[in-house]
Amino acid sequence: MKLSMQSNPDEGLILIAFDDEGRGELLHKIETAIAEEDHEFGVLGAGLTEDGLRGDGWVLNDFYNIICEYDAEAPLHADTSISISGGKAALSDLCMRIRALPQGGGELELPAKPYSKPHPRRLLNVIKRLFTRSR
Repeated sequence: MKLSMQSNPDEGLILIAFDDEGRGELLHKIETAIAEEDHEFGVLGAGLTEDGLRGDGWVLNDFYNIICEYDAEAPLHADTSISISGGKAALSDLCMRIRALPQGGGELELPAKPYSKPHPRRLLNVIKRLFTRSR
């Protein structure tokens, strides 16, 4: 299986590369995040070495996080720590884009903002949701 993600903070991009099995894994993670309105964490490292980096400024990432926002219409957002989030509509659109790529493997570039720590209010909202979901 090949599923790798590279990020380039200077260019504001992430590059997702996969074969058919990696595509299936990524789609499963996104669809599970949508169905559960939660997040799905994945570990990378298969199919790419530092030699396979696109060029200078690109970083090979070890993990990724897909987050389904509670606002179903939240736009797709990606950051260079390989966190991809959005509402159900945006994540479903991302699934369609991945499925539309040719069989045998593919690459998908997403615009990405540099990673920044969550704003304290957003972090507080996440904590509140965790406690209200557990009841």
